[in-house]
Parts: sequence; C-alpha cells; structure tokens
Amino acid sequence: MSNDVPAESTTSVPSTPNVETPPIQIESTTATVKKMKRENMLKILSLSLRWLSFVFSFVAFVVMASNRHGERFNFEDFEEYSYLLAIAIISVVYTAYQGIREVIQFVTKKDTFPQPAFVIIDFVADQVLAYLLISAASAAVPSTNRGRKTDDLVFTIIKKFFDMAAASISMAFLAFFTSALSLLISGYKLSAHFFR
Repeated sequence: MSNDVPAESTTSVPSTPNVETPPIQIESTTATVKKMKRENMLKILSLSLRWLSFVFSFVAFVVMASNRHGERFNFEDFEEYSYLLAIAIISVVYTAYQGIREVIQFVTKKDTFPQPAFVIIDFVADQVLAYLLISAASAAVPSTNRGRKTDDLVFTIIKKFFDMAAASISMAFLAFFTSALSLLISGYKLSAHFFR
C-alpha cells in the first residue's frame, strides 16, 4: 500500500502585510515603577518616623513621671510638667496605634480602613498631635530655665530635678520634630489622594 502523498508539499504561508507594531510603552512602565518605589519609600519613612516619635514620647513620659525629688520638687507641683506628661501619654498611645496600623498595612499590603475618610482623619490627628507636643514642650521651658538660674542649684536634688525636666522637654521637642515630618507625609498622602 502506498500513500499518494506528493513528494513536495506546496503549502504556502500567507505573507504578512508590512504592519508596523506599536512600540512598547516603556515610558509609562518606568513611571509606574518609579511611582511604586516612591510610595514604598514613603510607607517605610512614615513607619520609621512614627516609631521614632513613639520612642521620644515614651522617653519624655518616663523621665517626667520619674521626676520626683522630695516634698517641693515633684513634677505634679508644676502645672507645665503635668501638662507635658499628659501630652506625652497621648502621644505614646497615638503613635503606638498608628505605628501598629502601618505595620499591618505594610505586611498585608491592604488598607485597614477606608481610604477617603482615614486619610483626612490621619492628617488632622497628626496636626493636632504635633501642635500639642510643641505647646507642651514650649510651656515647660520657661519654668525650667527659671529654676536652673536660681541660687539653690548648689543642692544636687534641685539640679537633678530641673535637669530631668530639661531632658523630658528635649525628648518632647524631638517627638514634635518627628511628628511634624510625619505630618508632611500625611499631607502628601492627603493631596495625592484627592488631587490625582
């Protein structure tokens, strides 16, 4: 049995017309990659600033709360120091919450709350916290400077009391600076969300 198959098959491949293919959109891909890198960098920076603010606020809280040196030299005797302690506690709670929320968002790659409302709340709360930190630190500076200039500084208890107050104030100022930088990132997120 032989197959009647021609020795040479004449199957012709249709010729493709000379169509110019559009160039790959490298520019838009590059822009997308740059945008993703920028957003990732902002998330890491925001997370770092929040935890730095937490650490500074926590140190300010601990130092001020342990500033007790005898009958007349307790932080409760000075309204400015009590105010600084209260704001440091608020800052510790808020920055810990925000830091944990951002860690969860960074790990899961999902938003924990609806974006439109939370972006506004985040920006406003950061602004209020930064204002409270700078006002508390600024309110405590004059009494600390006055106390350090008195002639009673020969007593080590008084010197130690005002030195601890100055350390707590310094930590509150550092917490303010990191919160202010975090506020800038929150402002960027707010404007990027509403003005795309």
